[in-house]
Amino acid sequence: MENHLGKLMLNRMEKYADKVMMRIKEGEAWKNFTGKECVNFFKSVANNLLLEEVQHQEKIGIFSQNMPEWTFVDVGAILIGAVPVPIYATNIDIQAKYIVKDSEIKILFVGEKHQYNEVLKFIDDDDVSLQKVVVFDETVPLTHPKSVYFSDWVTRDTTKVNGLYEEREKQLNEKDLATIIYTSGTTGEPKGVMLNHKNITSTFINHDLKYNLTDKDSSLAFLPLSHVFERLWSFYVFHRGMMNTYNKDPKKIAEALLSAKPTVMCSVPRLYEKMHHLIYTNLLKTSFIKRGLFKWCISVGNKFEQNILKNKPQSFLIKLQHKIADKLVFSKIRERLGGNLKFMPCGGAFLSEEITLFFRAVGLPIVMGYGLTETSATVSSFGLNDYTLGTVGQPMPNISVKIGDNDEILIKSATVMQGYYKKPEETEKVFENGWFKTGDAGKIDEKGNIIITDRIKDLMKTSGGKYIAPQHVENVLISHSFIEQVIVVGEGKPYASALLVPNFEALTDWAKYKGIEFKNNDDLIVKEEVINKYQRIVDSAQECLAKFEQIKKFTLMPTEFTMENNEITPTFKPKRNVISSRYNDVIEKMYSA
Repeated sequence: MENHLGKLMLNRMEKYADKVMMRIKEGEAWKNFTGKECVNFFKSVANNLLLEEVQHQEKIGIFSQNMPEWTFVDVGAILIGAVPVPIYATNIDIQAKYIVKDSEIKILFVGEKHQYNEVLKFIDDDDVSLQKVVVFDETVPLTHPKSVYFSDWVTRDTTKVNGLYEEREKQLNEKDLATIIYTSGTTGEPKGVMLNHKNITSTFINHDLKYNLTDKDSSLAFLPLSHVFERLWSFYVFHRGMMNTYNKDPKKIAEALLSAKPTVMCSVPRLYEKMHHLIYTNLLKTSFIKRGLFKWCISVGNKFEQNILKNKPQSFLIKLQHKIADKLVFSKIRERLGGNLKFMPCGGAFLSEEITLFFRAVGLPIVMGYGLTETSATVSSFGLNDYTLGTVGQPMPNISVKIGDNDEILIKSATVMQGYYKKPEETEKVFENGWFKTGDAGKIDEKGNIIITDRIKDLMKTSGGKYIAPQHVENVLISHSFIEQVIVVGEGKPYASALLVPNFEALTDWAKYKGIEFKNNDDLIVKEEVINKYQRIVDSAQECLAKFEQIKKFTLMPTEFTMENNEITPTFKPKRNVISSRYNDVIEKMYSA
């Protein structure tokens, strides 16, 4: 297999020249791109970057939502040995400027109005070297002389650089940097992770050995392409000859699934938590009989799935019950997600056993996995029908894993990064005798499955000397349909507490049913009946936790933690330092009473 990503993508698009390889919905119509059309765009981008005098291994930036143009620029840049640097579409000017400045980007591609407006705030600053901003969306008014529409930029006359593309092609090497991906900075300053072409193409080999996807399958790009998981998965999709559907707006995922009908889709646990909550919230509005029928169907699905896990034969009765449950409930849930999903890779955080089993029971196999930007995403994952709940699966082929000091998970593989850009000291800290130190605490069970206990940096130490893994506690609580978000706090405190965001749809319906009068969310969360209800929920959920892990107090919050407020990352991970600082007064109240 070709080990240079650009050459590999070109090869696959040429192989599937007449097949639709990319598409995006514009209004009610699909905008399709065949393999041949993709190749033409790749080469047009490459030649126009040469016209801009972009050098071998020079950086270009992509600051945009998911769309085919994102990939056209990505592949076009690496075909001339340039290094694409992604920026999350939701980033604000300060975050975007940091990456542009640190990686010395001269040419920046932006998606829509938000990204363009944020760039305008720093485009003329003396400490950045931006020479041109290329805008994908032609409805954005261009107000700066350095800006141009992509459609105009990519169709320029490039005869001036004839022959230069072929010269650059001869310089391409699998050891060249393929990209720099900046970590989202949940605990501090973002670091630029350097991945070369061999790092990325090695993941394809590993996935080929574990999963059986063909050119008859299709994927929906839901997660941001600026995130390592979706970007490398999309490359893998093309490697397998699959069609990729681009979802520009993550908030419209329900509509996207119905129209795209993919057979596979990457996501993070938050999506499935919200789906699970929505299903159970809607269930509360149905009759007692329908609720009873739903619960019976789920119990049948769980038993059927457990038999598969234990290699136990399905009895005639369970087969019949499962067929009935599938017709009455499971098929309807699957149809709401497009009806074609074969499996759903999921990573970025831990998903509770209850929710994982729920989706697998209804015929939507969530394939839990574990990985980092530094490891070119996937380190381990479930098999399609061979998995252990409570784990993140067994290591992928060709990846070595061991447990080091402080239970830290260590990785050795061809997929491990080259280091952090311009940060040799930080790079040195995370390598030990050739092993990459993940910063995650965990263990390996008797079957070889990896069990993540928590981020070592996130472990909290109470004033009594006990270590608490906040993610573990949060996952226990988040499974309840009345809880939307949980942030556990308690570093240096006598016990753990939590900031808890209710599922306000479920809570509002319950309050109305109980005859509780309220004006708004702020009024609702201070009602004694509401606080008592959540105390019962928390007490019941925590029975599986050790006493020292259990939260002793909680505060109900009136609004969700959001990306817009810089409280969570684009992949829905909480920025604990930001939240702890912003809500310090609320937190302190739980320890002063």
